[in-house]
Amino acid sequence: MSLPCDLSRPACSRCKRLSLRCEYLDPQQGQVFINRSVTNPFVKAVDIFSNVNKSTSEKSGLVALSRARQNVGAEHPILKHPDAEPPYRMTLLCKFIEIYFPEAAQGPKRIRQTLASWVRILPDIAITNSAYTTSLAALCLVQIGIWNHDHIVKKESSRVYGAALGELRKTIRSIGRQKFLAPEATLASIVILSTYEQFLGPSEQNSGWMHARGGSHILQLLGSSFSETPVGRLLFAKIRTIGIVEAFRTRQASILDGLEGQCCMNEPEGHDLLCHLQDLMIQLPSIMEALDILDASINETADTPVLIQLLQLCSGPDVELLAWNEKLKNQVQGQLYWTVPSVANNPSDDLILGRVFPHSFQFPCLRVAQLLLLYWSMLILLYRTIQHIQKRLKSQVNHSTKTGPCFALQGGWNEVYSDNSCVSSTIIAPLANNISQSVEYCYRTENGIHGTQLTIFPLWVARRFYESQSDRSQELAWYSELSNTTAPDSRFDLYKLPY
Repeated sequence: MSLPCDLSRPACSRCKRLSLRCEYLDPQQGQVFINRSVTNPFVKAVDIFSNVNKSTSEKSGLVALSRARQNVGAEHPILKHPDAEPPYRMTLLCKFIEIYFPEAAQGPKRIRQTLASWVRILPDIAITNSAYTTSLAALCLVQIGIWNHDHIVKKESSRVYGAALGELRKTIRSIGRQKFLAPEATLASIVILSTYEQFLGPSEQNSGWMHARGGSHILQLLGSSFSETPVGRLLFAKIRTIGIVEAFRTRQASILDGLEGQCCMNEPEGHDLLCHLQDLMIQLPSIMEALDILDASINETADTPVLIQLLQLCSGPDVELLAWNEKLKNQVQGQLYWTVPSVANNPSDDLILGRVFPHSFQFPCLRVAQLLLLYWSMLILLYRTIQHIQKRLKSQVNHSTKTGPCFALQGGWNEVYSDNSCVSSTIIAPLANNISQSVEYCYRTENGIHGTQLTIFPLWVARRFYESQSDRSQELAWYSELSNTTAPDSRFDLYKLPY
């Protein structure tokens, strides 16, 4: 059955829920389209991984991407020959960068080099080994699987991706203590960075964290000299981020083993803002894990001293986070963010009640948006943890005992909140709203897919808070229709992996 789609784009999630088929063309096998126009879905539609250099690919034994989905059971769905011709790989990588990092794709290019903001300069990829080609093929394949809602393709791409990591480890071990050539360093950069970009999502077998572990191992094999380079520092920060996110999702501090010391520099004064924020975030998962253990305890009376100690431990990150925010303000000229009227059209917006979020946030750059989103997410998780502890204490101690630990934390909150009450949902709600109002900026086409993926973890944090509140039905409805939201020159209609 074919009916007009009120959201004017192919394969929207609403049509899928209603078991309807949009009247617009579905993505062809192996081809992915991104609509950049709301009024006309065929305008500015980009064929991301089309059959570029098809004749050249067939001669070199490379299976065309348009046939990738028909070969998901093969040993290598895309790659048949390890020595695919360099021009094809170069074209494919350029298309990949164009979608993920539009600004980098528009930068100056040298012979056999491509400027990319996330890897600085990729040196001489034309002579890179077969493991690099396999990892790039897996990237393309997983993208096809995501946008075509094909879990089999995503699973297969993850397998190929893991094989590329294993091949890279073998290559590095075989070199031993010799100085690494550019292709190996380039391969490590692309594999690990794309691990963070592509697999930061749920999986039945937790493949995302396994890939991150593999990437971390590669960094260790490359040695300290590699971590001292600009690319190396960036990679260590990425690996730490995915580890911290996974620790929050699972509420297990054991995942952070080995990540505590992976900082850019030894001195706290020399920390990059992101690394400093990570140092603060890494303190909370162990507290969350301890709370879960106490929740399963039978002897509540014996738990009271532990709860008080955990509550006191929360006061440190609270004060330090506020100090970190002041440091961010000092390093950014002008405002950190400001509000503008929202132009996004979410189906949950009511004609009578108005928009759920009538204003959206604007930021000086995507980097500032990333830092603030992580900062707000951390505050929400910290304050909800404090709420959890306070709730447990209320059922175990008298009023005078409860007042003590709450009062001990007031110093950190008085700088932001004028009242002397303990943490309440009215304090957390504005932080969750800040995250929601940042989505429109991050989803801009000019920010590439990197912008949308920066929101995955913060949106998970905000939604978990809204789900715990009985008076936040409008916000939850907004979240449920987020994939059906449209806006001019945006990527709202991209299908992404939610937590």
